Amino acid sequence: MTIVFANPLAFLLVIPLILWVYFELKVNQHREIPIKITSFKHLMYYKLKSNFYWNKIFLFLRTIVFLLLILAFSRPQSVSGGERSETEGVDIILVIDVSGSMLALDFEPKNRLEAAKEAAKQFVDNRKNDRIGLVVFSKEAYTQCPLTIDHTVLKKMIDLTRVRELEEDGTAIGAGLIVALNRLQASKSPSKVIILLTDGVNNQMVFSPLDAAEKAKEMKVKVYTVGVGKKGMAPYPVQTPFGTQMQMVPVEIDEELLQAIADKTGGTYNRATDQKSLRTIYAKIDQMERYKIEGVKWRRIEDLFHWFVLSSLLLLGIEYTIKHILNLTVQ
Repeated sequence: MTIVFANPLAFLLVIPLILWVYFELKVNQHREIPIKITSFKHLMYYKLKSNFYWNKIFLFLRTIVFLLLILAFSRPQSVSGGERSETEGVDIILVIDVSGSMLALDFEPKNRLEAAKEAAKQFVDNRKNDRIGLVVFSKEAYTQCPLTIDHTVLKKMIDLTRVRELEEDGTAIGAGLIVALNRLQASKSPSKVIILLTDGVNNQMVFSPLDAAEKAKEMKVKVYTVGVGKKGMAPYPVQTPFGTQMQMVPVEIDEELLQAIADKTGGTYNRATDQKSLRTIYAKIDQMERYKIEGVKWRRIEDLFHWFVLSSLLLLGIEYTIKHILNLTVQ
């Protein structure tokens, strides 16, 4: 809740109020005031100087009354709201390759998967109003995290993603897309997106990647594809009888397929060859997929001036009551 003033110029009235108080305290301080006391019939009228304590009390009360009236004229308002009663953004599925080749160390000092996880978490942090899910794949695909607005849980699931979590190695791009589309099947979001990240060539044809792309087009789901890996050769850790040793292996990314998937669904294809370029790609997708909708917002404005008016009337009533009880006349 926020307090605002609809007529802040009313505070200028404080200036004449200050002058009036000054006049009462300084200029008029020698004025004599008759006080009639009726509870004692044998007492006569007395004249007391204006610094008599009742005069000071009444001056203080009137000053407070004027301040309250100035606040009332400024129209104080209580403003509540500014929050979404409905969060309606973009539904996004991150589809990440967890095949063995993602252990390649051409994103030094991280391997491809760790670099992809870091960039994905940064992307999630920038999408506060969107539901985001995570699908991982190698030879098969499964949902690591369903669509959720709880990004803390999602990032924990990203951290828990490991290479070769599935029983057999491989690269099933089509399966990854199909599982992601199944997660978006019930989505009512006006904008649905898949971000597919892989470093290999599709070698599992249970689900054709292009057929999956056609399905995505029918569902009006954009697929942004990202190929990760430097061109040429990349260092890859190999287990030997003498421990883990680095072996240079060729980088094979089916860029033609990834480009075709993106083109068919209205997305884009980008190649990441290091951590910086990967972060840049995610940042570019982040800016491209900003759905222009404010959501359903509410704002309640409540005028508060009447409380200040009532308070000033109450103080005037207190002054009148004191005068009436003591039968005081203050000039």
